[in-house]
Amino acid sequence: HPPKIPTRLFALKIPLHLWHQIASRYQIEILPEDIDNNQPDLGFWQWFIAHPQIPLCVTEGAKKTGALLTGGYVAIALPGIFGGYRVIRDEYGNRIGKSHLIPQLEKLANNRREIYIAFDQDTKPKTIKNVNAAIRQTGYLLTRKGCNVKVIYWNPELGIGVDDLIAYHGQSE
Repeated sequence: HPPKIPTRLFALKIPLHLWHQIASRYQIEILPEDIDNNQPDLGFWQWFIAHPQIPLCVTEGAKKTGALLTGGYVAIALPGIFGGYRVIRDEYGNRIGKSHLIPQLEKLANNRREIYIAFDQDTKPKTIKNVNAAIRQTGYLLTRKGCNVKVIYWNPELGIGVDDLIAYHGQSE
């Protein structure tokens, strides 16, 4: 992200062939009116919002998101493990309000959507503690929006990130 610009989630542009792959996976039709050639994403994300039965994978980093999308899974990336929510603080850094989802994530977390959190599987104890704290808070806020949240874990020896996992071991249902 550029300096002094608030961070936001990464929602990649989805080519039409991946959109069709995703629609096929979840047995949902893409209607001609769903495709908007005037939009950079062709209207994919609006279509996704309108279909809460399609799960969403949340990861960290655009490469990981791209790896999941290529496999036919809808995915977005946060700009770091704590990037899915904000904590209101005063000028001294003291917490003065409740945590809340960032608006972009809140828009995608609608109508009881199933959300999978797939953060890196690090091995450093401090990093693991931070990842677990981020998952706990993000998961809590998503659950409050009515989402069914699941966390994906794997052995870090299989790859630290979900992109490594896919590259080394392929995609499976």
